[in-house]
Amino acid sequence: MGVASLVLQSAAIVYSRVSNDRYFCWAPNDETAEYSIETSIGEHKLTPEAVRIRYQRPWFEEVLPEDGLDLVEFRSHRHAIDVIRQYESTYGLAESARVTMTYRINKGALQTWRWPE
Repeated sequence: MGVASLVLQSAAIVYSRVSNDRYFCWAPNDETAEYSIETSIGEHKLTPEAVRIRYQRPWFEEVLPEDGLDLVEFRSHRHAIDVIRQYESTYGLAESARVTMTYRINKGALQTWRWPE
């Protein structure tokens, strides 16, 4: 039983290192993503506070990023994308929101992700 548990944990760690899904693994987190989310419903653009509430995103005042990015994810940037994707494909489906997430991984170059994809 103990050996099987170690094998499964080792397999999960290896999988997490080659995929973007790192939610249920003990693999080390070596990524910090700074990002900003803009959401529009029709012609109405949501305020940053409304965006944080909509996607339940934390705001860390003591670690504010540069370049106008206002959120920090101490996990894979894919976590924030997955949260937005899940919300917009379920609860927000009827609103047909347009989302633009501008992000930077580990102080690298700015990148953009958009919903709908």
